[in-house]
Amino acid sequence: MLSIVGFFGGTENRHVVRVGCALRDDQLVLYETDKEAEQIPLKRPMFCPITHLSPETAASLPTDTLNRGVDVGVAVVLETKDQHVLLTRRARHMRTFPRVWVPPGGHIEKGETLLEAGRRELQEETGLHLPECHGDVLGLWESVFPPMLNLGLPKRHHIVVYVHLLTQQSQAVLQDRLELQASEVDGAAWLDRSLVEAITASDQEEEGVSSSSSSIPKTFRATVLNPDGQVQTEDMSTSLLMIPSLQARQDQERVSTGTKFALAQWIKCISGGKDGEKKQSPL
Repeated sequence: MLSIVGFFGGTENRHVVRVGCALRDDQLVLYETDKEAEQIPLKRPMFCPITHLSPETAASLPTDTLNRGVDVGVAVVLETKDQHVLLTRRARHMRTFPRVWVPPGGHIEKGETLLEAGRRELQEETGLHLPECHGDVLGLWESVFPPMLNLGLPKRHHIVVYVHLLTQQSQAVLQDRLELQASEVDGAAWLDRSLVEAITASDQEEEGVSSSSSSIPKTFRATVLNPDGQVQTEDMSTSLLMIPSLQARQDQERVSTGTKFALAQWIKCISGGKDGEKKQSPL
């Protein structure tokens, strides 16, 4: 099993590289490029289990795991005109990452573009049909499940393509149109920029970057499905969104590490930062 980041030059202390990406014949093609306009950040967590496998353990992985290959998914960072982004909570019964907060997303069907797949998954999971939205690639995330080696040997290997969609509709308007798909998600929340910045800083502090979240509200408003599948509104503790990745339990409600990466890329994008200026051409 080979780390994709490692293939493109990642090392034990370097977990992000820049690559070009394109969807060709229903396959995601990643390639080296010197053209800055085509370069997209591809990142893995510093605790990526593939990078910590001994040669003996790697050789002993089951054949079906080794032959499974790398699956591709797309996730949508939906931004409203009043600069809120939408996260959903994966349902409790999901096999991978249950109860984890992530952007809407999923697999790419045959013949779909990245944008078409993102729009379809957004509509299926949240009921939001936004055909007018165009998109850009924010970044690529290398994901392995289980996410840490102490939780078990790798079973699934993904590249997640984070697509940024911008709508001219407000958070309030879209909130009234939410229809959560109980088979996939059981919660949704709109987060403003200040809360997103605090979420991304929660992992940066592990890397030596301090931040202050004193101005962040103690709770955030979420739309959730109760055990009977009925919709209700709930004020949830903001602290669950701030749990550092290395401190989180596998079964703990939290924001996924890949989601924090995507949200950080979104902040760079709307701030006009270096990485934000290097988004791929519109999809």
